[in-house]
Amino acid sequence: MASMQNKVFAIFGGASGMGLVTARFLLARGARVAVCDISADNLKQLHTSLPTDQNSHCFVQTGSVTDESAVEAFLTKTKSNFGKLNGVANYAGVPGHKLGTEAIWQTSQEEYHFIMDVNIRGLFNVLTASLRPGFL
Repeated sequence: MASMQNKVFAIFGGASGMGLVTARFLLARGARVAVCDISADNLKQLHTSLPTDQNSHCFVQTGSVTDESAVEAFLTKTKSNFGKLNGVANYAGVPGHKLGTEAIWQTSQEEYHFIMDVNIRGLFNVLTASLRPGFL
């Protein structure tokens, strides 16, 4: 397996699910990892559960991928804290508040916009911030 020693990664939606697994995987292999998530509680749980040697290689920050300036600030802070940025992963996504409890025709416009803001606009915000020329 390739070494991730001293590589730096920013992970959005990294405090649960696949994002959390990815963060732990990279940290266990020596990477520096910055995790941004909307859940402050999950971020705190992640950070306090890390072994001492990994704790100093990880920083966490609450934020939403729907906020373009927050995405840019998080990536800039990651690069500033660790001196570089080798990769970005976006695992932020939502099924909606009422997944499985109501039919699609019962979905409100508000719920639809919430889902699209996180899953589509959020992805766009992460891509445009991280792929601008010279950033990575």
